Amino acid sequence: MSTEASISSSKYSVPKLATDGSNWVTYHARMTVVQAAKGHMPHIRGTARKPPLPPPVERENPHVPPPATTAPPPAATTAPAGGKTTSRPPSPTTTTKATATTTKPTTDAYSHLTDEEYAELVEKMDTKFCAWEAKEADARALIYETLSDELFIEVQIQPTVKSLWEAVVTSCENKSLMYANAIRTRIQNTRCPESGDVRAHLALLLRERQNLAVVGNRLGDAEFAAIITNSMPESYHIRIQSILDISSIAGHTIPIEFLIGKLNEEYDRHGLNKANENALAAAAAAHGPGPSGGRSQIVCYNCQGVGHIARNCRRKGGGKEGQWPKPKTDDTANAAKAEANAATEKGFLALGNVVASALAAVPGTYVDVFDSGASVHISPYRERFVKFRELNPARAITTANGEQFLATGEGDVEIRVLNGTSTQLLTLRDVLYSPSVAFALVSIKRADEGGYTTIFEHGECRIVERSSELDIARIPLTNGLYQVVSRYVEVPSAAAALSASSTRPGSSAKKVLKISQAEFHRCVAHRSYKAARNLVLNEHATGVQFTNDTPFDEQCDICIQAKITRKAIPPNAHPAEHDLVITKYGEKFHSDTWDANAVSLGGNAKSMLFVDDATRYQHGFPLRSNADTDTAYLELEASVLTQTGTQIKWVHSDNGSEFIGLKTHLKEKGTHWSGSVPRTPEQNGVAERGHRVHREGVSAMLLDSGLPSSLWAHAYKHSVYIHNRMGQDVLGGKTPYEACFGVPPDLRHLHPWGAQVWVKQDNTRKLDPRARSGRFVGFSENHRDGIHVYWPDKCTVTVVRSYIWALNDGTEGEEGGEVGAMDVQSEGARIEGAQPNVDHGAQDVAEASIENAAETQGDDEGRKEVAQVEGGQGDEGGNEGEGVADSEDEKGGAEEEEEVIERAPEVEASGRGHRVKRASAYVQRIQNGEGTVDGRTTRRLPRGIAPGDIMGTVAALASPQEDGEHGQGTWDTPTASHDWTAAAHVLVAEVAGDPLSCDPRTLREAQEAPDWVEWEKAISVEMENLKAHGTYELVAKPHGAHVIGSKLVFHRKRNAEGAVTQHKVRVVAQGFAQVPGIEFDQTFAPVAKPSSLRLMIALAARFGWPMIQLDVKSAYLNGELDEVIYMRQPPGTAAHGEEHLVCLLKKSLYGLKQAGRSWYCTYREAMTALGMTRCEADHACFWQRNGESLAMVGTIVDDMLVTGTPDLVGKFRAGIKTRFTITDAGEVAWLLGIEVVRDLNSGTVRVAQRTAIDAVTRALHLEGAKPATTPIAVGGNLDRTQCPTTADAIADMAAVPYKQGVGICMYISVTTRPDIAHTVHRLAKYMANPGRAHWEALKRLVRYLMGTRELWLVYGRDSSGLAGFTDADWGTSDDARHSVCGYVYTFDGGAVSWSAKQQNVVALSSTEAEYIGITHAAKEAIWLRALLTEMVHPDFATLAVRLYSDNKGAMDLAHNNAFHARTKHIAIRYHFIREAVERGDVDLGYRRTEDNPADIFTKPVTRGRLEHLRVMFGLLAL
Repeated sequence: MSTEASISSSKYSVPKLATDGSNWVTYHARMTVVQAAKGHMPHIRGTARKPPLPPPVERENPHVPPPATTAPPPAATTAPAGGKTTSRPPSPTTTTKATATTTKPTTDAYSHLTDEEYAELVEKMDTKFCAWEAKEADARALIYETLSDELFIEVQIQPTVKSLWEAVVTSCENKSLMYANAIRTRIQNTRCPESGDVRAHLALLLRERQNLAVVGNRLGDAEFAAIITNSMPESYHIRIQSILDISSIAGHTIPIEFLIGKLNEEYDRHGLNKANENALAAAAAAHGPGPSGGRSQIVCYNCQGVGHIARNCRRKGGGKEGQWPKPKTDDTANAAKAEANAATEKGFLALGNVVASALAAVPGTYVDVFDSGASVHISPYRERFVKFRELNPARAITTANGEQFLATGEGDVEIRVLNGTSTQLLTLRDVLYSPSVAFALVSIKRADEGGYTTIFEHGECRIVERSSELDIARIPLTNGLYQVVSRYVEVPSAAAALSASSTRPGSSAKKVLKISQAEFHRCVAHRSYKAARNLVLNEHATGVQFTNDTPFDEQCDICIQAKITRKAIPPNAHPAEHDLVITKYGEKFHSDTWDANAVSLGGNAKSMLFVDDATRYQHGFPLRSNADTDTAYLELEASVLTQTGTQIKWVHSDNGSEFIGLKTHLKEKGTHWSGSVPRTPEQNGVAERGHRVHREGVSAMLLDSGLPSSLWAHAYKHSVYIHNRMGQDVLGGKTPYEACFGVPPDLRHLHPWGAQVWVKQDNTRKLDPRARSGRFVGFSENHRDGIHVYWPDKCTVTVVRSYIWALNDGTEGEEGGEVGAMDVQSEGARIEGAQPNVDHGAQDVAEASIENAAETQGDDEGRKEVAQVEGGQGDEGGNEGEGVADSEDEKGGAEEEEEVIERAPEVEASGRGHRVKRASAYVQRIQNGEGTVDGRTTRRLPRGIAPGDIMGTVAALASPQEDGEHGQGTWDTPTASHDWTAAAHVLVAEVAGDPLSCDPRTLREAQEAPDWVEWEKAISVEMENLKAHGTYELVAKPHGAHVIGSKLVFHRKRNAEGAVTQHKVRVVAQGFAQVPGIEFDQTFAPVAKPSSLRLMIALAARFGWPMIQLDVKSAYLNGELDEVIYMRQPPGTAAHGEEHLVCLLKKSLYGLKQAGRSWYCTYREAMTALGMTRCEADHACFWQRNGESLAMVGTIVDDMLVTGTPDLVGKFRAGIKTRFTITDAGEVAWLLGIEVVRDLNSGTVRVAQRTAIDAVTRALHLEGAKPATTPIAVGGNLDRTQCPTTADAIADMAAVPYKQGVGICMYISVTTRPDIAHTVHRLAKYMANPGRAHWEALKRLVRYLMGTRELWLVYGRDSSGLAGFTDADWGTSDDARHSVCGYVYTFDGGAVSWSAKQQNVVALSSTEAEYIGITHAAKEAIWLRALLTEMVHPDFATLAVRLYSDNKGAMDLAHNNAFHARTKHIAIRYHFIREAVERGDVDLGYRRTEDNPADIFTKPVTRGRLEHLRVMFGLLAL
């Protein structure tokens, strides 16, 4: 079945458009989707270009053959009229003009074509026109078959599908508005009679509302609710008023569904009451005549019943409404009454279910209402019952308004009630459980029976115990009700937690830390004053005594700076459903990661937090990157299992990519994983709140101590340590430590983080100080009685045991503030059973390291010499033995105690001679944590600066790449994937196009895209492609094997007009995780230079060769792998039951480090087998010669540009298709974002990048800007003094897309626009720190590109061949006064190679600057000649390249090889031009400055001069 037939199936059918336009909205949506599915949208929008009609099949004019040509011998010479003999370079095809005939036949545009070529052209044009005509007719037919006859007659005269669709839209939108007004009027006028069917009435209103929505006029909930209430009978108004009153009291808007449900219930109740009344009337008639005697046939006007009149009617609306007579006391009536009473228990609810539904609108919120009208306690919360038994049968409860619901259980409930500022736990006995109610009722009657007195006064309900006369509850009045709204949290008992005999093992003497509340606030990492005070006063911690018991709540400036936040989100905004019961530590953990935006001494930039759900005990892990999250969790899991014997049951986190790698392991262990809804971090609030607390604590400790931010990891670990010893409201004020270990923590050892300590020094001389000052940065977890001390002078952290706290840290002890080291360290160094929390892998604490061996050895020898001198001059050796003994003991102690666990990274030697530049005083202040920076963060660290010390940019400092920035153990190697052309092409593609400009980055984004159907097909094609190539096989993961990740990359391929032509999906391996030396070695793969491609295009234009574009499908999948690599299955592609398998790669895959090189090796072997020779001047170009035939191939990864004589080109096209799966695009029209247009009549080829210019215009939001006439202002000044230096200036430029704009402009300048090369060269110098002046200059450049969008680089305008032009501008660099030089080489009038660059030396004269510029241009000339020699003919090597300059002095220096006193300082390598001229490689010529096109590569020029010079290298407006 054809594609068209399948599209026309029933699933693409569109219903007919109603005459009155009532279904216009749905019709419009369906018609748009179907037209898009059939590919008709370009015709609907009018963007499908109509091809020209083909010429007639029968030729009007005969074929006129071209003049005959002859090819002279390669070495032939011609003698012109002047008599001189000239030689030409050999050419594959040389043409000579034939003598014109005397009679010139009639010709037209097709006369040069043979009959066969003419017939083929007619057939192609006819096929293209028929295809367009068929699409146009198909789109028109699809619209016609859905229109009514009246509308068809009205719109059929429209000439195009676009105008036809616009006429239909205009006609129907007016009708839809009229139809909507009619429906709205009908809804507003609908009324339900008193005895009408309310259910049918409400259903009618809902249908009319849906009809109104169908025509695009939606009726809001509030308006629709008003319409419903106004349309109801009068007997329902009391019920409606009660619903509205309850909504007002509860403060919630009543949903439409709830309102309709309650009205339907009221209607059912009316019907039930009516049936009961009829039954009672029948029973009364059966027992005899009533008091009305013979009036039994009278019909009541109120209820339509018989036997009474409306005045005596007891039903609703009657004169005796509700005054029912007492039933007879016969046996039947008594039995019925007894049965009813036995099955009913009056609850006397103060409010009905309407109130319950309103108050319980927020799930997870428990509402307890204290009601004086309730006779029993009732609760709908099954989980709150501490004792429970089922009721069989269920007991019925009747509310005051007559509604009934069932109680299915009974038991005891514990509730926590307010009592002033504290809370009290109450136990309610004999509470009925009824899931039908939505909140709990606490009966005041039952409280009175239990010995409690209830007092309602002053807006609160007070419950007083009569025996003690103490208040046990004080319930405030909220929304008209005495209610308590809370979240119930079950606190595990101490028996369920881990046990610990003492928080301070080995500590017998109980000393007390006397400290002020302000200093204790600093000791506990700036936690709140209230929490710190309650921790001690409520005896949740011991060992601390406040010097002042008065509540201290003064403002803390550090807390304001560290903790100020925006308004909090309500805790019940996004509740989570807990489907597992957690009872003890280790069963459930909340987890999240945090980016510190700073690098610690150990290289850590992130942290991972695990919070136990039962005890709120926290475990923190500093990490280098997200790749270490797996290791952190596995360590936690092993620790919990080993220390407690508990297997983790549940892990809750957000949907971050760092948790994806854990899912397979969690499934294997049977651990349940749950994640928060996307973009809803509140559902991971426990971990998010923990990270906020630690971020604030870390910031406060760093600000308070003044220590550098590179110590953030130590502050973070200390914050986690403090948090586990702080009281938590969720635990009733207990600490997580006590909840976990059963005893309160002892905090007498605490001191402010960053406090000064005196540490005993070992290996010192007798008269040297025995202690040195350091900064306390945390308690050691792996060393008993040890603390971590930071040494600012060395930027290292060590573990010490012998120390004394300095007196200025704000604490005081029993001995004047000096507390011995042995008295304060055991609790801090305790290794807790449930909290191993050791740093893993490359975390914050590294392995022990030693100082530089040579320096240490030299220092020790110097000390020995000093000791010997002092011993000889002093006591004559009397104390020499003692001194040696002391020295040996102290050395031993140093090796045992002072372990360097972390240090700043070494500064790698770099530059010429491995010379390291000494840091300036400004940088040294920043290193010591004393200076300030401009606030701008970067991941590239300046040379000589410790990681994370500087958050901004420092002028004149190099920025070496930080280890680990690109993954563990990897480095940047030039590959095809790093080529500038591919990168710029991707950047252009991302911003090009209208509705679908950005490609999806993840599978979820693709699924949410409007063209998901196409993406789904593309994924299937890619998986089938991988299977066909045998790229991998699914195997079980070997034990200990390294597995890399994979992902799907989505890309929309576009044509020159920017329209999407193909949806392409690639399975890409995450090669950044590959291990160097094991999973990859060499990675380099060449791509063709832009100059090579332009030269091939110029040659094709000169000789009329075809230019063919070929594309290798899935090129990388053809490469062979020598390494063993395992990869995870692509996301969303694993078959059911095979999710645990991994891919063993057999072929190279996109994303692998060696993928480009593997493909290139395979491609080179195939090209060699086809007879192609690799060009040594450009390894991505290949050639083949056979006599006068020639073929050339330029390769950019998997795209090939093929040109040459037709015979060899055709042979290559056929041969390459036998090697690979090839997409043959024919004559090139679009190559890597470049438009290529060939004019066969004029023999020219032109290239341009209009799509890229449109892309950069949209990226910089300059669509409506005024075009500029020059790329840069003449005399404009751009230098480094305009770069921002303050934090405000940097922040002002942070959101400016300067780098993106310069990147796209650079791609344009190096491919098709030489006229902007100098401007891009100047702007690119400031990409690291651009200023406002640079941004304005970039916008001017883009405005110039807008105004010159139609400029084309044209080849083949003349036969001038290869010529070069060079120029230099002396000392015009804005920053260093270096000269700027440039050159351009043209081939037949079109530029093929150009450059604009700053010279790296300072020239002393303009002649010297021009001389150096000629040298740079000569190198390019020799390379171009080598390229022509290899790819075209070897005789090119014998001919010189013409190079023109406008400086005769520089030309004389190049021609004269004699020694000059004024040139002796010029570097020898710049005299390369002399040898090139002497060998005949370059032929220098003079060109005056006014006609030198290279002038625009060195300086800004005026508009007139710019237009004159750019024509000289082929940049023309066509």
